[in-house]
Amino acid sequence: MRIRWLVYRALLGASACCALCVAPVAQADLIGTDFAKGSQTFDVTAPTATNVPTGAFTGTYNGHPIIFFCFELTQYFSFGVSYPGYSAVNPSNAQFDLLSRLFTEAFAHALDSTQNSAAFQLAVWEILYDPSPTSLTSGAFHVTDDHGNSATVTAATNLLNNLPATGTYTITWLQSADNQDFIFGTQTLREAPEPSMLFLAGFGVAAMVLMLRRRINRQSIY
Repeated sequence: MRIRWLVYRALLGASACCALCVAPVAQADLIGTDFAKGSQTFDVTAPTATNVPTGAFTGTYNGHPIIFFCFELTQYFSFGVSYPGYSAVNPSNAQFDLLSRLFTEAFAHALDSTQNSAAFQLAVWEILYDPSPTSLTSGAFHVTDDHGNSATVTAATNLLNNLPATGTYTITWLQSADNQDFIFGTQTLREAPEPSMLFLAGFGVAAMVLMLRRRINRQSIY
C-alpha cells in the first residue's frame, strides 16, 4: 500500500508540473530602454526613411530582458515608454528561415561593436523588404545615404551573402496593431534535446519503486 501511495504522489506532482508548462502566454508590454551598442544613421528606400538610427535595442518583454531588432520602418517607437498589447508569434516560412540563418551566422557578434549592430539591423530590413535579399546598395530595399558608414553597408551585404545552410535560432516576431513590430532570436538546442518531463517523472517513479522493493526484500531475508 505504501508503494502505491508514493507512486500516486509522484504522478500527481508530474501532472501539476506539466500543467504549468502549457499555460498560455497573454499579450504583454514591450519597453525599449536604449540602443544595445550605439547606433549609426542611414537613409533607406522601399519604404523611404531618412536619418534612421540603426542598431540593436535593449529592453524588456513581459518583464524579461531581451535584445531585439526593428522589423517595421513605417511606425515609430520611443525609449522608456511601455507599449501594451504585443503578442509573440513564431512564423515558419522562407523569410523567417533566412532570419534564423542570419542570427546563426552573426548574432553572437552583433554587440561586439556599433558597426556590427547596425550591419545586423540593415540585414534584417533587407530580408524583410527585399524579395531577393542580397545587397544593401541595390534592389527593392537599399541604402540611399550611408552618412559616412559605407563599411557598415558592406558588412551587412557580406552577412547576407554568407548565410549558413541552416539556422539554429527560433525567431520570435513581436506584433502590435498600433506600434512598431520587432524580432528577437532564441537559440535552439538541437544537438542535445532535454528529456521530457514525463520521462523524468517516470524514471523517478521507477527508481523509487525499485528502492522500496529492495528494502522489502532485505527485511524479508532477515
